[in-house]
Amino acid sequence: MAATERIDSIRKQLLEKKFISVSELAVMFSVTEETIRRDLKTLENEGTITRTHGGAILKEKVSSSFPRSELKNIMMPEKERMAKSAFQFIQNGFCIFLDASTTVQTLSHLLTNMQLTVATDSLDVAMICSYMPNIKLILIGGICDHRTRSFSGLKGEELLGGLYFDAAFISCRTIDMATGLTDSNIGEATTKNIAVRHSKKAIALVDHTKFNRTSFAKICELSDIDILITDEQPEDGWNAVLQENSVDLMIAK
Repeated sequence: MAATERIDSIRKQLLEKKFISVSELAVMFSVTEETIRRDLKTLENEGTITRTHGGAILKEKVSSSFPRSELKNIMMPEKERMAKSAFQFIQNGFCIFLDASTTVQTLSHLLTNMQLTVATDSLDVAMICSYMPNIKLILIGGICDHRTRSFSGLKGEELLGGLYFDAAFISCRTIDMATGLTDSNIGEATTKNIAVRHSKKAIALVDHTKFNRTSFAKICELSDIDILITDEQPEDGWNAVLQENSVDLMIAK
């Protein structure tokens, strides 16, 4: 395996695990620990990680973002479970919004036999739905961000501002009791905010690694969400906060 491929794989491991040891990586890639230390130095120089004694942790920055290509295959079993739980809130004839997250992209694959109007700011979701003749597809346009494969800008916001949905399905970079749902991309955060406000039911799909953290751009308050779907029971305190904000919690089994 080339060094660049190995570094990409290490980055993906850290996105999922948050911490990984040098010895574990050396065994995983069948290389020396010194080789792994050089790889980690590269990741440290690009600002992705902080090296620790014996390993590395993912650097937590409110503005951190990663290309969708790196996130697409992370935690797929969890994403699939959350998508299946979310699918029950979609009925034939609905007008729905699907955001550009890889979690919601997983949901789009389940719409094959549904009669729907789907609006999205996601290039990938649009491509998936474009092969479904039963779906009326609306692409919220604007300027395409090649890292996130999403569209944003004033023209897209104007179009979205004139649309209303039976349900909006979104994810986020982070979620916190005090700051609500936040994202690292201000354009996507703005789009999600409009979609949430223009939907009868706002449904957030958020895996357990995103709790109790805050990112750069505000999406919405917890009280703006009707249903929160996650893959694990959140830690103590979340149940009470969600009840106070009239949010229904669903654990995807």
